[in-house]
Amino acid sequence: MTSRLRVRGAGQYGFMIDAPDNWWHACEATTRDSTGANAGFYVGANAANNFFQVCKSWYTRGYGWHVRANRNKFVGCESQDTRLHGWYVEWDRNTFVGCVADTAAMYDVQGTADTADGFYVADAAATSMVGCQAFDRRPGGRVAQQRYGFNVPASMVSGGRLVAATGWDNTGGLIRQR
Repeated sequence: MTSRLRVRGAGQYGFMIDAPDNWWHACEATTRDSTGANAGFYVGANAANNFFQVCKSWYTRGYGWHVRANRNKFVGCESQDTRLHGWYVEWDRNTFVGCVADTAAMYDVQGTADTADGFYVADAAATSMVGCQAFDRRPGGRVAQQRYGFNVPASMVSGGRLVAATGWDNTGGLIRQR
C-alpha cells in the first residue's frame, strides 16, 4: 500500500507501476522534459488488479496516465495539464469511476492544440467509465487546447460502458466514437 507520496519533476515516469495487487492512495506526480515515453503514472503489463484512489498526475510532458495493463480500478483520479492524452488507456478490462481529465495538449508543457484527448481508450471490450469528466479549463484565458473529452471505440458507447460522461470546452467535442 502506497499513500500520500509526491513525486515532482520526474525524468520519465512519476510512478512506474509494474506489479500486481497493490493499493495507491492520494499519490501525485509531475514530470519534466525527457526522451522517450513519459507519464505521471505508467501502469505496466504486470500491474494487474491494482486499486488507485484519488491519485493525480499533473503538469506532465507526456501522458498523465498510461494504462498498459488489465483489471485495475481507478476511483476519483485525475490528470491535469498534460502534453499528450490525459489518460491513454492502451489495454482493456479496467474500471474508471469519477475520474477527471483537465486540459490535455496544454501549451505550457509543450502541448499542441487539437492533438490530445482527455481520455483516449484504444481497446474497450470490457473497460467501463462511469461518471468521468473531461474538460479544458482554458488556463491563462487562452483558447481551449484539449481535442476530445472521450475518444473511445464505438462499442464502448453502444455497449453502455461509457456512462454519464460530462465535460466542456473540448475543441472537437465531448465524445468521439471511432
